[in-house]
Amino acid sequence: MERDYLEWVNKAYRILVDNPEVPKMELKLFDGKISVYRCGDIIRCDIKREETKRR
Repeated sequence: MERDYLEWVNKAYRILVDNPEVPKMELKLFDGKISVYRCGDIIRCDIKREETKRR
């Protein structure tokens, strides 16, 4: 499953690099979401899942 997430992040990153008109891509998960987005000259990836929350 994590491999699928990594492949999606890679694909989303390539889309943002190739097309500057796309500001953000999100993948909804059953336990959170993954966002890949442009922030100035930087492309960021956020993973929001139960296991990534602060304790």
